[in-house]
Amino acid sequence: MKHYVIIGGGVAGTTAAETIRSHDSQSEITIISGESYPFYYRPMLSDYFGGSIAKERLIARRTEDYASKKIRLLTGVSAVSTDATEQRIALNSGDMIGYDVLLIATGRKPARAEWDPGKIKGIFYLSSLDDAEAISSSIQRINKAVVVGCNLFALEALRGLRARHISCISLCEEDRFWPSILDAQAAGIIERCLSNEHIDVKKGLGIREILLANGQVHGVVTTQDETIDCDAVIACTMPIPNVEFLGENGLPITDGIPVDEELRTSLPNILAAGDVARVAEVSSGNSRVTPGWLPAWQQGGIAGANMAGEHQVYKGLTSIGARVFTYDLVALGTTVSAEGGYREITGEYPHPDLPYVYKKLVLRDDIVVGAFFVGDASEAGIVDGWIRNRIPKKERQKKIVRQMFDTHVWWPAATLSALCPVCKFGIQVGEDAQDGDIVTCPACGVEFRLVHMPNGFFRAEHV
Repeated sequence: MKHYVIIGGGVAGTTAAETIRSHDSQSEITIISGESYPFYYRPMLSDYFGGSIAKERLIARRTEDYASKKIRLLTGVSAVSTDATEQRIALNSGDMIGYDVLLIATGRKPARAEWDPGKIKGIFYLSSLDDAEAISSSIQRINKAVVVGCNLFALEALRGLRARHISCISLCEEDRFWPSILDAQAAGIIERCLSNEHIDVKKGLGIREILLANGQVHGVVTTQDETIDCDAVIACTMPIPNVEFLGENGLPITDGIPVDEELRTSLPNILAAGDVARVAEVSSGNSRVTPGWLPAWQQGGIAGANMAGEHQVYKGLTSIGARVFTYDLVALGTTVSAEGGYREITGEYPHPDLPYVYKKLVLRDDIVVGAFFVGDASEAGIVDGWIRNRIPKKERQKKIVRQMFDTHVWWPAATLSALCPVCKFGIQVGEDAQDGDIVTCPACGVEFRLVHMPNGFFRAEHV
């Protein structure tokens, strides 16, 4: 019997373990998780500290779920080193564990901000349930917060804080919000959404110094010497791969672990999946980390199958989904490129009658390589397929393109979908769907309620 070991108990690791068990009913499976909780819905952390859901609703798997599948789960235990030659892992508990096939699914962790002196009350990060718990336990004493960064983590932090009616200032060191993903038009919409929620967005500013009073955050000094009073700072730094335990194992690591199309590393019995893996992206051919819950779930399933002897192929694609307060946001593939050879289609957007809706297709050689949706992502699922399968123009449905870009004509029968509020999977909705229907996401298993929007489409809300 084989021993499958998975380092990382998040969505990629858990999905891999369950997939292995579906292929191999006898072999031993062990998950090593540095967190004290079993698998939970990480995209819902801001809903938790924002007060809209209870902590227990975050937990996606119970202890008995692992036991019923004969999966051994070690929580609160971290790998400190690995020996690829001896095929064993040293744990911080002092134990050693051997493996036949290993999956690295440890994800990424926030880089410590250079202005963070450490062990200061009032400085928070947002990556884990422990982080969300720290914010939640301090929420009563937070009146004004500074959120540093302009990315998905910042959007989530701002949404959770504003749900608690906390005054927020967003510091964005760039000239627009999330410039690696959003073009100027999309960034402008997001910034207006934040302004409508009474969030003061300050661009071109970072933090130079933290001001303290009795060991507690009392304010910040910006990079332009502006003093801002606050009692909390949320550091939304760009995350780095959590791979210190690998040491010298012959695996080249930059901002992730390079893997092939089967998610295997240069060592055939070691695979990597999720935010720690560098995969070849179908839209550009470049090797990169494809962040997000949905890619991690997809990679976990493929990695698990391949660990059990299959030879499934992963088609890498950046797929980012977010909720900007009441507006959905989806980015697929190449959305912003400084290189030549790309063509963009935005139709009639921006449109004065739809100020918070914006859609874009990015093409190269008439093949769709990227797309962006804000305000309405009804076509995201179909466009995702166009990109992954490099569908030529003659095979792309004209009705879908017209639905995307003709602001005067709606085609509700062409395709209706709603984004899962957890994994942001685009779920097709039948023509007979009604406001208030309860739907289960086939990707992550979460139940949500359909809300019929004025434009004829649906939005998903937590039950």
